[in-house]
Amino acid sequence: MRGGKRKGSGRKRKDATKVIRVPEYLVDEIKAFVEKRKKDKLTTEKSNKYQIPMPTKEQTVKLQSVMIDFRYAKSKTQARKMTSTPKKCREVFLNIVHELSDEQYSQLGNITELYRVD
Repeated sequence: MRGGKRKGSGRKRKDATKVIRVPEYLVDEIKAFVEKRKKDKLTTEKSNKYQIPMPTKEQTVKLQSVMIDFRYAKSKTQARKMTSTPKKCREVFLNIVHELSDEQYSQLGNITELYRVD
């Protein structure tokens, strides 16, 4: 027997959905709202009840280069492993931020905004 409908087959839904009726003039606003929420959900990682911001690729690469310059990591491979998740990025950043020079700290400007370090 080939093909046909089978119980449990097909793509698995990540989030439950519900069909609703909305006025046509609100459709674009609702679509924009849903897209924004999806983007917000993708930019954070849930970890132990806390929302950890996810750095962009550019921010992660900058952090890795400062780690190598500061000799906190011996190689690019080690730096990549140490920053493989948002939680690890945050931990590494918080560990080295106090030991950085003003020049190195200024290179991490947008990452300091991400983790709100004063």
